[in-house]
Amino acid sequence: MPDVDFHLPDAAWSGGHLLLADENAVGKVRRRLMSASVASKTLQCPASMAASRLLPNIEDPFGAREIGTSAHAVLEDFYNLPPEKRTKDAIVRLVQEHATQTWSVEKLERPSKAALTANDQNRQVWIEKVTAYATGIFTVENPAEVNVHRTEWELIVDLAKGIGGSAEGVPSIVYIDRTDLGPNGEWLIRDYKFADNPKKLAKPDPRYGDDYGDQQRLYVLAVEEETGVRPAGAKLLYPVLGGERPIDISDDALRATATGYKAAWDLMNASADRQMFETRPSALCPWCPLANSCPVAMVGVSRARDPERRQASIDKQLTAAAMQPSAVQLGIPVLRPGAAPADARTGVAPGVQVPRQPIEPVGDDLFPVTVPIEPNMPAQEPIPAEVPGVGEFVAEHPEAAQTPPAPRMWETTEQTTGGTVSQNIQIRAEGPAYEETVEGNLNLNSFAAMAVSGLVAEAFEHLSEQGQQVSGTALAKFSDVLAGLALRAQYATTGQVSFQRGAQTRIRGLLRAILKRRPAPFGQPAAAWAEWLARTERFLIVAITESMNLYERRPVQNDSHLYFASDVAAN
Repeated sequence: MPDVDFHLPDAAWSGGHLLLADENAVGKVRRRLMSASVASKTLQCPASMAASRLLPNIEDPFGAREIGTSAHAVLEDFYNLPPEKRTKDAIVRLVQEHATQTWSVEKLERPSKAALTANDQNRQVWIEKVTAYATGIFTVENPAEVNVHRTEWELIVDLAKGIGGSAEGVPSIVYIDRTDLGPNGEWLIRDYKFADNPKKLAKPDPRYGDDYGDQQRLYVLAVEEETGVRPAGAKLLYPVLGGERPIDISDDALRATATGYKAAWDLMNASADRQMFETRPSALCPWCPLANSCPVAMVGVSRARDPERRQASIDKQLTAAAMQPSAVQLGIPVLRPGAAPADARTGVAPGVQVPRQPIEPVGDDLFPVTVPIEPNMPAQEPIPAEVPGVGEFVAEHPEAAQTPPAPRMWETTEQTTGGTVSQNIQIRAEGPAYEETVEGNLNLNSFAAMAVSGLVAEAFEHLSEQGQQVSGTALAKFSDVLAGLALRAQYATTGQVSFQRGAQTRIRGLLRAILKRRPAPFGQPAAAWAEWLARTERFLIVAITESMNLYERRPVQNDSHLYFASDVAAN
C-alpha cells in the first residue's frame, strides 16, 4: 500500500459492529443528501460504507473506476456538441484535451527528464484506454441521431415520500448522465456503464437485486419530483460491450426501489445515531478497505466445487485483500460483544499490532434491515463503477461477480414425466447447533437452519391456507416477506439481525399467531401490502417487548383480570 495514514482512531469491533466513538467521524459518515451509490453501499454493509467515507481514497489513474470516470467526462462534452459534429474524430480530439489536463507537466513535483518521459508514456496509455472506452458508444447508438435534452443533470429533491407511512421523503442528490428527448418530446434517461462483463446486458436475477436498475429508477423519480413529469423510459448504455439494457420503470418497480432506498436512509441514520455500523459479509469483502481487519470478513472463502475454480477464486480474493490497508495500518481493536461506542476510545497508535480475532459471524452481519416490497437487495452483485454519488465514484470489481452465490450451488437438472426437477446436490458436513456454518455453508443442524426452515414451512402453510398457488417463485417471495418481518422486528428490539439468535424463535412464534388473525392481503394492491407489513411489524415489536416486560413483572399474584370484568372499572 502507498505510504498513507490509514489509521482509524477511536474505532473498534464489537459483536458484528464497527463502533465509532468520535462524533465528528460519525458526522462525516452521515450523509445530508442520499444518493443511489450510498444507498447501495449502506445496504450491502454499513461498516464498509462508513469506512469508505473516513479512509483515504487511493486513486489509480489506470483503474477501471478512474478510466470510466474519464470516459464519462469525455462523453459529456461529446453530447454537448451539435449532432452533426458527433464523430469519432471529435471523441479523439476531446480525449486529447482531457489528457492535457490530466497529465499536465505542472502536476509533476520534479519535472526531470525521466519524470517527463514517464509522464508522456503514461499519457499515451491513458489516451488509448479512454479512447477505447468512449468510442465504444458508436457500437451502441448513432450519436448524430440522439436528441439530447441535458447532460449531467443535477437534481436535489426529496425521494421516496409516503414510504412506510412517512410524509417526508429522503433528501437526495442525483446526477443523470444524459436525458434525451423521444420522438414525441418525452424524456428518456440514459446512463453510461463501462463494465466488460457480458452478463451485465442480461436481465438481473431478482434474487440478488439490481443496483444499476435501482439507480435509474431513482433518476426517474427525481425527474418526476422536480418537474411533475415522469420520464417515459430509461436505459443503461454499455460502450465497452456494445449493447444496452432497458430498465423496468413500472409503478411496482419504482415503488420497490423507493422502499429499499428509504430503508437505506433509515439504516444509515439509525447506525449513525447509535454510532454502531453493522458488518455484513459477502463476496465483496476482499475489496473493502476493512477486509484485513474486520473479524467476520469473507476473505479466502470459495464454495466452488471444482478445485481449480475454488483456488482461482481464493487467489483473486487474497490478491484484492492484499491491496487494502493492513490490520496494523488501520489499528482497530476487537472488544467484547455488547461494548458501547464510548469503549472504542482506545487511543491505539498507528503501527500497533492489532490481532485479527476469529469471531463467529452470527451478529447483524448477513441480512439488510429493509421494508421492501421486493426485499432482496443485492448482496452478491458487484458495486457499480459509475454510479455518481456526492462527488465520488465506487469501484466495480468484476472478480466478485464470479463467486457463486449461496445457497443455490452446483445445480443439476433431470427430466421426469412431471417436468424438470432442480436439485441442489452437495455433501454437507454438520456441526453443533451453536455453529451457524460449517466450511462456509449453512450448518443444517444450526439454530439458523431451524429458523429458515421454519419460515419456509410457515410460508407454505399460509399460502395454502389462503388459497394461493404455491409455486416455487411464490414460496420464495413469501418466505422473503416473512423473514424480513422477523428480522426487522429482531433488529428493532435487540439491535441484531441474525437467524442464529434465540430471539428469532420467539418472534417467529408471534408471527405465526398474527398470521392466523390477520392473513396477508393476497390479491390486493401494493398499498394494502404496505399497510399490512407495517401493522404486522408493529405487532411483532409490541408483542416481543411485552414478552420481555412480562418477565420483568413476575406476576405471581395480580388483579389484571379485573381489567376485563364488566362490573369493575379498569384502572
